[in-house]
Amino acid sequence: MKKDMIISAAVGLAIGVVVTLVGTLFATQKSSGNAEFSLALPTITKLDKDYLAKVEDFGISLADFTNAFDQVKKNLPPEQLVQVSANEAGAKAEILETMINQFAVVATAIEEGFLEDEENMRLFRNAAQQALFQLYVAKNMPEDGNEFSASQPEIDQAYAQYGAEFRARGLNAQQSKDYIVSQIAQQKRQRWMIDFVSKIKEGYRIERNDDLLKEQNISATALPMPGQPAPQ
Repeated sequence: MKKDMIISAAVGLAIGVVVTLVGTLFATQKSSGNAEFSLALPTITKLDKDYLAKVEDFGISLADFTNAFDQVKKNLPPEQLVQVSANEAGAKAEILETMINQFAVVATAIEEGFLEDEENMRLFRNAAQQALFQLYVAKNMPEDGNEFSASQPEIDQAYAQYGAEFRARGLNAQQSKDYIVSQIAQQKRQRWMIDFVSKIKEGYRIERNDDLLKEQNISATALPMPGQPAPQ
């Protein structure tokens, strides 16, 4: 169980860094009132007190790294945050290595003219939009992480309902509690995100092409993805 938690925390770190690096790797420029994406890898001539690493001429600043680490910690479930805090130096090294990897790959893609291909540019814009969605949601999440914490009654109710299953899987009481706390926190985050997005969506007039939806076999009612709460 502990090994699973450590692996899960590592995955959480990697995903969190990918989202946080959007602001580092991409700049948004305004042209005629419209936002346009342009690559903006910061260039430096040498390392100094403001930069942790240099990939060719591109610098990874201490400020960007600190922001990435803080954002990752903010979005980790409590039990994964414990794992990260127990080895903060190693977690920071993992984040820095992820940033170095991304800088190297992005620099290579630019040099090769990867985005000059129309299909690649379309995929890039789609990925950037998804990352911006995640980043905006994460930035607006409550700073008080306790809002997503599991209460004792919630823990007791979940254990009463699934305790036999946990025991059958060989989990002891502490392992069962850790799992329950993690799942409840994740569900509360998902419900918060659904409510947050729904309130934003209320401010927009949304029209759907019913004829084309039918032609493309797209249902008028969205189904939740496995493990996700139903959409509102």
